[in-house]
Amino acid sequence: MLKPGSTLLIHDNSELIIEEGAQLVYFPGAIVKLEGNEATLQIDGKLRLESNAVFSIAKGNSSNTGYIKFRNAKGGFGEGEIEIGGENTEINIVGTSRQSDVVLQIEGEMNLVSAKGTHALSKFSMSNCKVLYGNRSRIKTSSDLNLENVEFDKLPWAVAGSSDAIDWLNGAKAKLFKCVFSNFNYGFKCQGTATKTNELKMEYCSFSNCSNGVYANESMLEVNNCHYFNCREYGLYVLNPESDLQIINTMFNGNQNAASLDNSYGQARYAFLESCEFGTNKIGLSLDNLTTVVSCSRFLGNEIGLKDKNGYLNLSQDKQTSGSIYSNVGGNNTFAYNSKSGVNVEGSVLYLNNGKNNFIQSAGNRNCNFVLGDIIYTHETH
Repeated sequence: MLKPGSTLLIHDNSELIIEEGAQLVYFPGAIVKLEGNEATLQIDGKLRLESNAVFSIAKGNSSNTGYIKFRNAKGGFGEGEIEIGGENTEINIVGTSRQSDVVLQIEGEMNLVSAKGTHALSKFSMSNCKVLYGNRSRIKTSSDLNLENVEFDKLPWAVAGSSDAIDWLNGAKAKLFKCVFSNFNYGFKCQGTATKTNELKMEYCSFSNCSNGVYANESMLEVNNCHYFNCREYGLYVLNPESDLQIINTMFNGNQNAASLDNSYGQARYAFLESCEFGTNKIGLSLDNLTTVVSCSRFLGNEIGLKDKNGYLNLSQDKQTSGSIYSNVGGNNTFAYNSKSGVNVEGSVLYLNNGKNNFIQSAGNRNCNFVLGDIIYTHETH
């Protein structure tokens, strides 16, 4: 039991194991010092956070912080549990380097959503550190989330694509800044409901070699200066967004489906993309039932650059898209060397007039494939 003012000190190359059936109770004002890279607090049993506690770790006199090994893989490999014992509890883990300072190792599910349903973690924060995952592992939370300069990856022995880094359920607000997600099934999974909306903002983050980089359902989303690459299914998948979407200065390279914005069952929404790049994907940008403005973006070497279904697609400088909370003028895009089509439309209204878009044919392809599909005829567009 760590009472207010008490200190737990673990030196380098030493470990304290909270075994299955045992518990460590953490009160407000307690201090955990992990001095050195191999100073380890292993949780196979229960960590209980009391009311108003902010759980954190300190590096003490060492240049690097030790790490928490959380094991909940069952079958003799841990029954780890974090119990939220009261209101206003937080976890705030700070390291020294995203590249080298491992502060958390997870084997199994680290569930921060109270199983009893009486209390929930108020906030989960991490910064300047690295988190490593075993097989079939994930962090599951419904709290406010703040991740800054954090790298998430698998352990060297774990199978790529077997784990989800973050599963965020019915949270309030999440901010991801300069974070890196690699080798997951889902890098970041954001699940809202019809009655509770998540607000997710990502800036300067990258998602690579995942089955799905980011999945966001029933959520508000803003993406700035991010990079999605080599994702086997989707780089970014947004289902039924709860507000207009903004994607700025973001790159999508080498994905099966780079960015899919699917509003097929949602309310009327707008999507605004500016200064984005879609390169060497099977499908670059896929849109369904949205009013979309695309400007100053490049679609290079994809099979299909942009695919729009049942929507309004504005690639024109003359068309004023009313209602959007962002810029309402499109155009100045480049569609080059896309093998099947630059723009593929299915039952959509397409605005191209005075868009100053560049369409460049794939070398050796004699078929004109700049714009293909079924376009809805209107007096405004013809």
